Amino acid sequence: MEYFSFPSNPNWAVVVKDISDWTAYEKDNEGKIIDTIIPQPADIAIVLDLVKRAFEKYYPSERINNLHIPVLHDEPVPSSYKLPEIVFLSSKGRYWSMYIYQFAHELCHIMIGAKIPDRFRWFEEAICEVSSQFFLMRLSELWFKNPPYPNWISYAPYIAEYRNIQALTAYDLAGQSLTDFTRANIARLTADPYWREANTLFANNLLPIFEKEPGLWCEIQRLVEFCKGNSLSDLLSNWNNSTNYSESVREMAILF
Repeated sequence: MEYFSFPSNPNWAVVVKDISDWTAYEKDNEGKIIDTIIPQPADIAIVLDLVKRAFEKYYPSERINNLHIPVLHDEPVPSSYKLPEIVFLSSKGRYWSMYIYQFAHELCHIMIGAKIPDRFRWFEEAICEVSSQFFLMRLSELWFKNPPYPNWISYAPYIAEYRNIQALTAYDLAGQSLTDFTRANIARLTADPYWREANTLFANNLLPIFEKEPGLWCEIQRLVEFCKGNSLSDLLSNWNNSTNYSESVREMAILF
């Protein structure tokens, strides 16, 4: 195995067992390979480091830089472990937007830290989906100002566009309110916190609140403290009782 350290912290690294794991293959309609896209592991580390550095603007940088995080490839879906901290991405090739999207999601789980009770796992997944969308937008801005390499600057708009594409995969309420949808589907959400269309739906609605008050990200680290009670209303009430951002938490409560 080879280790490719993040430029800003050698304790964070992309771990490569076999570069073929990270290689993307483009195929034609008949399934024939027409292009092979092999990324440079050092470039993966550089891109993921941009996400890490963006997180430092919203979370305590001391905590982030005290972490030791290996990033490995795994399929079919990305995942992470909180103790010890390990991130697995399913991204391949040089699809940098997907790397950013997946890493921002998994890093959100790690910043939450403690195990969230099963009844609220769906809400944790929704928050981490917000993280993906939020940091795609931040990285698009940062990439335009300071790309990893000067000739990569033209990629910046595609990062924001990737967020827009992901947002379109949300569950269609078809006129139903988000409150009614949540109440009608709480059993399914609890049983399947990885219901992606629902997670994206929640993220689309929560993102404007986090955009307006990004200080909420720092409080996400305390999410487990708010998990007393049985319902999301209980969680948000607990959060509202110990937050610096009551208006924003109340906006969340109104949504659900």
